[in-house]
Formats: sequence, structure tokens, C-alpha cells
Amino acid sequence: MADLAFVELQSLNGGRLLELGLRLLELDEDGIEEVLALGQKYRGPKRADLASLVNCKREGVSLLTGDASLRKAAENEGVEVHGLIWILDQLVQMGCLAKKQAALSLGKIVAANDRLPKGEIRHRLRIWDD
Repeated sequence: MADLAFVELQSLNGGRLLELGLRLLELDEDGIEEVLALGQKYRGPKRADLASLVNCKREGVSLLTGDASLRKAAENEGVEVHGLIWILDQLVQMGCLAKKQAALSLGKIVAANDRLPKGEIRHRLRIWDD
């Protein structure tokens, strides 16, 4: 995770993520210039989010985000993007989360914030809640 983006998580017990293995990446001068250039190209994402995009691009890893404007920027920059539903899919596939629990969790997430794609939600609830 970009160190600039991590600042936002510190108030949400971000230290625990570090204990679990989250790695912070600092951008060098070229990376900062790339963030600024992307900021001119894509008006929606915050600079901290663009720093994460630059790090993912450099590391050759996927970007996890629920931000639509950052997702679009990442896709335009050739970076693979995943979101919350993908994370739940992975947890179910790896056997870390039972289908019923995934459906319950997704239901709670949707109740608190309904920005997730409705068709994807219906599909997951149908296959997980059987």
C-alpha cells in the first residue's frame, strides 16, 4: 500500500494491518511525478489513491478498490483491478469463509452502503445463500 494512502487508515486501526503483514511502499521522485501526471489525466481519484495505482503498476500487482474513478484510471493504465465482491469470492473459494457467512456479510455491507453492482450482488446472494 502506498504510504500516502495508509495515512487515511491510521485512524481505523491501521496498525493492525501492519501487524498482519501489510507492506507500505514509498514513492521516489519519479513516482511522485507520475502521480502528479496521473492527477492531470484523471480528475476523480485523490492523489493518495493515485499513489497506490502507481505502486501497483510498478510492482505488477492488482489494485483493490471500491472507488469507481480509481478503478477506471487503473483499467486505463493496464492495472488489474478487483473490489470487495472479488475478495469475498476468494475467501469462499479458499475455504476461509462459508458461503452462508459470505452471503450474510454481503447483506450487511449492502445494508450499510449500496454502491456495489446490483447484478453482482444478486448473483452472489443466489449462489451463496442456497
